[in-house]
Amino acid sequence: MTIRELLAEESPTLRRRLASLFSGLPDETPASPLSCAAGEVVVRQDAPPLRLCAGGGRADASGLQPGGPSHTYSEFGPLTLFGEYEALCGANCFLAEVRARTACRFWVLAREDYFSWFFSGRDTTLSRVREVVRSLWEQARRERGYLSLDSDSRLLSFLVSWYEANAGGGTACIPMTRPAIGDETGVCSRTVNRGCAPSGSGDSSTSRVEKFSSATPNTSGSARSWSGVWPTAGPYTDGGIFMFHSDSAFATLTSQALTHEQKLMSLAKEAENAFDVLDIPPRTRHFFETGAINDLFEGHAPYRPRYILPDYGAFVRQGSAFLRLPPPQDLDELLFSLMTLYRHVPSITNFPVYLGNLDTLIDPFLDGWSDEEARRKLRLFLNYLDRTITDSFCHANLGPAATRAGRLLLEVLSEVQNTVPNFTLKYDPEVTPTLCRGGHPLFPGLLQPGPVQPSRQPGHL
Repeated sequence: MTIRELLAEESPTLRRRLASLFSGLPDETPASPLSCAAGEVVVRQDAPPLRLCAGGGRADASGLQPGGPSHTYSEFGPLTLFGEYEALCGANCFLAEVRARTACRFWVLAREDYFSWFFSGRDTTLSRVREVVRSLWEQARRERGYLSLDSDSRLLSFLVSWYEANAGGGTACIPMTRPAIGDETGVCSRTVNRGCAPSGSGDSSTSRVEKFSSATPNTSGSARSWSGVWPTAGPYTDGGIFMFHSDSAFATLTSQALTHEQKLMSLAKEAENAFDVLDIPPRTRHFFETGAINDLFEGHAPYRPRYILPDYGAFVRQGSAFLRLPPPQDLDELLFSLMTLYRHVPSITNFPVYLGNLDTLIDPFLDGWSDEEARRKLRLFLNYLDRTITDSFCHANLGPAATRAGRLLLEVLSEVQNTVPNFTLKYDPEVTPTLCRGGHPLFPGLLQPGPVQPSRQPGHL
């Protein structure tokens, strides 16, 4: 089709605007119509820039980094020409991906026809140069101002821009998750959570975003006007941005790599990370923002200790009224009681990080059992730990004295080759046998009797 034919299909108002945009372009210039639904890619990043587009609707230009987040450079409104930078600088590919935000219609021009139009007259050349330079100037002004902002101000600038572009005098709706907002603004999720704190949460402090929000008119007449609407339906705090990362939660729910238990823990972490309860000083927060330090992905609202070291000896002597477990009387009862208790020891990993001094716990209960019978029970016990504690940050102790239980545990460990738990061999020069030739195949000679060497310092092997 030609420009003349395309203009004839438009409404009179749009026809006048398009004619003004393409003033000086010959009526017989070839142009191809292109329609895109919301969310559809118009131009792919790194594709050869053989065409330029102008059209109606709204579209975003985003930079895509391999293995990283995308960043929206600019938004195109109706009757915007894009691909012009690449054409004028002679680039061999598009700098960004263009994706339709709403239903869009485009006219596609060949690069050769664009240059024929560009050089067709002094006024046309000056008009296009002025438009390109104005766009670059606005981009430089925005970026220089943005670089001088702290993290809270960057977030506020982002929210203000969204409000101005989308609110229409009412409430702005941001169809992005909080991690996506963090990627877009270059701030961490803690800052996003803090800046988007919901009103009525019981927090007496007022974030900078809340100050902005309260000053913005609202069609409902309420004092607070900022609220967030996320892509999925569900409850959210009145007057505040939805606290749940719906995209991340959906990815967890549909994961083919996670077990059911791992999904439950991941979903719980999503809810925990919606809060920002830690009083982090500004300088420390800066290091979080720049990635110099992190919280080891252990959650923004720690509600359980990082390490718990139960007194397993007391448990064996007394049992547990809460778990309705009496003190164990034989090896079977001991192993069953320990396996039950381990399921109720919280930590930052949701699993017990310390399992006790297993040899000294087990050794008194080995009377009456042959080595082969005891190894069979210990094999089942160790396999249970490995299969149910799916985090290798889990430790048990052996020693420092040589015991029959310690020897049997080492023999079974050598056989099963499990990942969990890690074993620490405690050493005391006064009671620990010295290393000598022969002995256990995993730690040769460790449990063989030998002369004491007091010169050794206490420590771990």
